[in-house]
Amino acid sequence: MAVIEQYNNSIPMPNIPEMAEVWTGAETMMFDAGSGNKTPEEAANDTVEIIEQNIEQTY
Repeated sequence: MAVIEQYNNSIPMPNIPEMAEVWTGAETMMFDAGSGNKTPEEAANDTVEIIEQNIEQTY
C-alpha cells in the first residue's frame, strides 16, 4: 500500500540524457556530505553548480 500511495503523489523523472549529469552529481554530493568533506549545504550548492556546468558543456 505504501508504494501505491507514493505513486499517487509522485512525479516521474524526465527521460532525457541530462539526467545522467544529475545522478552523477548527486552521488558526489552524498559522498562529500556523508564523509564530512563538506557540510550538506556546501555539498548541495557545489553540486548544483557542477550539474549546471556539465549540462551546459555537454548538451
